[in-house]
Amino acid sequence: MIRVWGYKGKGDWNEYWRLDRLLRGNAKLDAEFQALGIEEIDICPSSWKRPVNPETLRDVEVFIPPGTGPASDDPRIAEIIKRITGLWAGPNPAKSESAFQEHVAQRLLYLRQRFELWDEQLPRFILGLDFDQGLRNFNLRPAEPEKWRMVDHQVDGINVDRRVLPALLLEPTDKGRALLEELDQTFECWHGAGHNYRMPLNDVLDYRRVLLRYGVDCNEAFRDGLVEGWYPIDIGLCLNSKTIRTLCSTPLPDHLADLLAGDVDGGTGRNYIHFEFAALTDN
Repeated sequence: MIRVWGYKGKGDWNEYWRLDRLLRGNAKLDAEFQALGIEEIDICPSSWKRPVNPETLRDVEVFIPPGTGPASDDPRIAEIIKRITGLWAGPNPAKSESAFQEHVAQRLLYLRQRFELWDEQLPRFILGLDFDQGLRNFNLRPAEPEKWRMVDHQVDGINVDRRVLPALLLEPTDKGRALLEELDQTFECWHGAGHNYRMPLNDVLDYRRVLLRYGVDCNEAFRDGLVEGWYPIDIGLCLNSKTIRTLCSTPLPDHLADLLAGDVDGGTGRNYIHFEFAALTDN
């Protein structure tokens, strides 16, 4: 079992994407760690910010709970991580499970979640939620994680950018399929983000007019990264699935919060849930 820890609120983006390499290399890492007899391993951001010499240079630290494999400073572990992910690794100073958990608590780390990559079939609708926000003192998790995929989609034909988000891949209804086709054709070579990522109002209104013909809107959702290839659609503050059902046939609960596990009904958690419903096309 490989556990990858990150800073709440993403910390800094460089560190966030470094850890992403570990998540995407999970299968290869797991196979080689098992060959070394490692049953469990924790990997977290390095606490060494300014290395004194090259021997202390590291991107991540590893901790192997006592009795679940070789020592954390076994050089073979660092070699495997470097070869598969390109990251420099070193041992975490913790000597016991309780000491490592104290280290996690002191540095405000949270457990990153891993999702399989999506199939990249376009155009299509997705329902996404950024589980890796590390918000406040709770972590949202999907009730059925096997159904979620990590969408990594290139958008905008001028300023090439990416949208990366865990999401459910939704099947369109006939109405939804017609909207996808119109978006794909109407906004081909539509470079809204070419304006220094400040979407002109005219572009937003052009997009909105298309949505309104299908009975949906983007009054709030246009802020969720509207660019060529990524077209957000309003869900509504009550987080019900009524709007999505007019465009998608994939079964969804009446209240979208029921897709999640954890503290989503206690009041605090519900206030910070932000689902993104979007149509994706090939830009």
